[in-house]
Amino acid sequence: MDKVFLIIILIFYCPAALWLFLYGLNNYYMIFLFLRRVKKESSSNQEFLKQFWSTHSKDKLPKVTTQLPVYNERHVVERLIKAVVNIDYPKELHEIQLLDDSTDETRVIVADLVSKYRSIGFNIKQIARSNRSGFKAGALNKGLEKEVKVRTKDLAISHRNIKDSIKYASFIQNAILPQNNLLKKYFQDSFSYWQPKSIVGGDIYFVSELASKHEVLIIVIDGAGHGVPGAFVTMLVKAIEAQIMIDIGSGKLQASPAKILSYFNQSLKSLLNQEKGSKSNVGFDGGILYYNKATCTCKYAGAITPLYVIDDGQLNIIKSDRKSVGYIRTSFNQQYTEYDIDIKENTQLYITTDGLVDQECQNGYSYGKSNFKKFILEHSARTFADQKQLLIESLNSCRI
Repeated sequence: MDKVFLIIILIFYCPAALWLFLYGLNNYYMIFLFLRRVKKESSSNQEFLKQFWSTHSKDKLPKVTTQLPVYNERHVVERLIKAVVNIDYPKELHEIQLLDDSTDETRVIVADLVSKYRSIGFNIKQIARSNRSGFKAGALNKGLEKEVKVRTKDLAISHRNIKDSIKYASFIQNAILPQNNLLKKYFQDSFSYWQPKSIVGGDIYFVSELASKHEVLIIVIDGAGHGVPGAFVTMLVKAIEAQIMIDIGSGKLQASPAKILSYFNQSLKSLLNQEKGSKSNVGFDGGILYYNKATCTCKYAGAITPLYVIDDGQLNIIKSDRKSVGYIRTSFNQQYTEYDIDIKENTQLYITTDGLVDQECQNGYSYGKSNFKKFILEHSARTFADQKQLLIESLNSCRI
């Protein structure tokens, strides 16, 4: 009887023991797979982080805000905060908001943890509310409102600093503009109209008297880009123009508009390394007028900038070369065409950049070359002072 009972027990016990053994073995195998996966992921993460930090500098990373809404979660809140502060991201760029609506000891735990991590350099703060309006979504919104106010204030300060810098830059750009009395010395009547689209701009002009005191160069530049990039181009052009005047004075360069444009082209391309694979695709369109008061000689060369000539009420347009100055696409040895202009007693000359004819009007169209040609023909009998005022009024009425 005992043997029978023992056999019955063994019949039930052995399969159960075997099942438990296999079950335990399976658990160990699952733990092995888990640990192997964690090691693989950790190694992969380390490799990713290594690669990431090798191609990203900390000063170019954005500011990040992590919001953690909590409500009476005293058993998990410490692990939650610890996990977030362990994120591999620069402390100074990572803001952590604890949006705490708790009504139990969680609030005290959070306050202690925030104080602890702040003391070692983390940008972490506790934002508590007196009511749970909107629940966790309401807490997230509250934290976002606070962050928006801070960021808006920072942006306002940055905007003011940038604007002040650009405004100061405009004083520099205005300082290199020529004085109108030099034009009066060479021409019976004249006017200039310079109005940047932004505080500073890429369009500019220079009037330079040569050493003979009876020759003058008028250089009109339409630099690449608007605003600050365009203004940088005008500074480069001014520096090159100063060297051009030195070379003309020393006899190294002829006072020829076409040769001066070629000089500008080679100088810009050399300065910006455009022949050596530079990505700085910068240049300008423009025109150069040479006038000798003693011999009444006038010459013109342009790069996508025509010269408008009115004689006896008739308009003649001196077309320029269809090649800009500078830019990667322009050949280093680009040559420009020079035109001799026949000057009579009542000859009127006009040079303008695209900044004028591209003025946006209320109908969605630009002011256009046709309007400009019509304007100068219609008012050619008036003084240039009157023409300037009428031109400003014409542009303003176009924009209304």
